[in-house]
Amino acid sequence: MKQMTKLRMETSKMKTVLKLSVVALAMTANALVAADVGETLGEIDATGAADVSGAINAALASGRLNLHFPKGLYRLDRPLKLPSHTHITAEPGAHFFASRENEPEAIVQNANPGTGDTDISIRGGLWDGCAPIHPRKGFNDLRYPGRFFLFINVDGLVLEHLRITDAITYHFALGQVRHFRVEDISFEGIFPVKCQDGIHLCGGCEDGVIRHIRCLKGATYDDLIALNADEAFVYSHNNGFVPLPIRRIRVEDVEAPQCHTFVRFLSITNDISDITIRDVKVGYRAHGINADAARYCADPIFKDEDWPDGVGDIRNVLLENVTLWYSGPKTNVRDVVTFETNVSDFRFRNFTWAKDLEPPYANQKNQCFRFRKMCKTAITVEGKTTELPTGGELTLDSLHYDAVDVNRLDAPNFRK
Repeated sequence: MKQMTKLRMETSKMKTVLKLSVVALAMTANALVAADVGETLGEIDATGAADVSGAINAALASGRLNLHFPKGLYRLDRPLKLPSHTHITAEPGAHFFASRENEPEAIVQNANPGTGDTDISIRGGLWDGCAPIHPRKGFNDLRYPGRFFLFINVDGLVLEHLRITDAITYHFALGQVRHFRVEDISFEGIFPVKCQDGIHLCGGCEDGVIRHIRCLKGATYDDLIALNADEAFVYSHNNGFVPLPIRRIRVEDVEAPQCHTFVRFLSITNDISDITIRDVKVGYRAHGINADAARYCADPIFKDEDWPDGVGDIRNVLLENVTLWYSGPKTNVRDVVTFETNVSDFRFRNFTWAKDLEPPYANQKNQCFRFRKMCKTAITVEGKTTELPTGGELTLDSLHYDAVDVNRLDAPNFRK
């Protein structure tokens, strides 16, 4: 009886995901026509009844690196491991799902993270982590690091025209990835999972573009975009990552009605620099922009008393044409922008707090900006500068700002 109940739940979930394909934000499928369509593996099952990961990995290992997947249901019992020069295209009706047998580091990953890979692309398809059938015991559950796409030490990566749903943890996890593009992505998750980030960049990511990102209501269930030069490495979903700078990243055209957090900046000693974020319309449940240095995570990665001048080194960041609002729930009212990290040349241009879109219970509690736990800092609002002393606090509550500039006045002092 229990098995039948689980089967019904899985079948119901599958039907729900397939229905989402009808109502989801449109992917630019026409772009696939212009892409090089590779070889179709005629020997694999496309009904979902049998595993296809073994056959796909065998084809890649034999040098068949340009693969195309027509409409069908593709069951993955094991991780796909993509070597250099792998190029996968999938039609919009191609649905890949992680089966109950798949207990991976990641569902799809590059083959050689130690020595590195180059020139990998995935275009098209629906990719389903099936989180409800992969329960985790906690953040340190080594059975399920649970990332869907994991790329470490790759130069030249393209992920585009993808629909993705219900990863166990991070949907896209990138560490030490250079010259990359993540574009035209639809997050369609319906099952809430802790640490279920959308696009999670870790140390060593450089020269990347993230754009044309859409979320259904609710997705994602943790940071939609995370720029984490430093990490909580005690967690299994951060296996394989290292603390390094993140540099030269551009984020454009993001819309989400009710994600957890739009963007996290996490820097303790490694810098995050030369970041441009523009054309954003996002409702959030926890944070709009979060630079709290992970102070309030279940396992904080430093102690404030060890860093009296604050932590972090974030430089040359522009947020332009950004609209954010708190979308609920009632028990979790947060400020739109939280600064608890030291920054230099952090600029907001045409920044709007769409308070008219917020639920009534938020009106008396949250602020637009909150600055605290920072070193001596100059905050310039519409041309007028306020000097915030080390450890001081300042809030701003206007609904729109043409220009806000934040600049540390003390040099970095990275004591441990």
